Amino acid sequence: MIAATQPADSLWRIGIRYTAAVLPLMAMTAGILITKITGDRAILSVLLMSVFVFTKFAQLTPWIFWGKTVASFDGKEVIEAHLPSNFIERFLNTRQQSIFLSDLFQSNLGTVANVCAFLHDYADAGDKLITNYEWEPLYFHTRLPQALKILPDYPIYQAAKLKGLPTYVFEVDHVRWVIWRPVWEGYQEYFGAEVEQQIVDRGGRIERVAELPETLWENRENIHFRRFPGGRYLFHGPETFPPATIFRVVWPAQH
Repeated sequence: MIAATQPADSLWRIGIRYTAAVLPLMAMTAGILITKITGDRAILSVLLMSVFVFTKFAQLTPWIFWGKTVASFDGKEVIEAHLPSNFIERFLNTRQQSIFLSDLFQSNLGTVANVCAFLHDYADAGDKLITNYEWEPLYFHTRLPQALKILPDYPIYQAAKLKGLPTYVFEVDHVRWVIWRPVWEGYQEYFGAEVEQQIVDRGGRIERVAELPETLWENRENIHFRRFPGGRYLFHGPETFPPATIFRVVWPAQH
């Protein structure tokens, strides 16, 4: 369905994550085949397992020899080889395995985790917040109610109003925190200037209280986009984005 309805660029950046669900099935299939082939021959079993675990010889393709030195996809290609920049790593899997192993013993917090840590330290229970991305994980980890979740231009706006939802779902009044991530400006029709203007029009005053590193996503199943500790990536260099900003909103009745 995704392949039939989405452009190639969306498949690369969004749709490919769904292929991760197939990997356990393929790993089990490989394990069963190795067992069938090797039987009780322990040395042969170890050799085949080593080939699958530490090399890429089980998935070699012709274009591994002449593909680009940098894995990329800008939406213009119909097909693109997915290759690491290091030529040796096109054949060996050791660095990928070692970096996954190191990930088990190091903290690797993304933007949402850092925002949640801040809110746990400074927000009070029941404080309302506004954010422009990753609403669900933010609520899951903080349980803070989120304001301005349904905008007037949304098709469900009127129906949601009729359901008797709390008024803060539709407006900014008495929101305490604004978690703004500039890299997602305009996503789902959220614009920072408009949110700020609504707060000011209601009599609120916005104070910038913290800036946190923007990691774009908390993490990704897709190995190309997966961020390892220290901001390391296997298939491209570190990326820098405008920091996520936390604002505190002060209303006339608050001190």
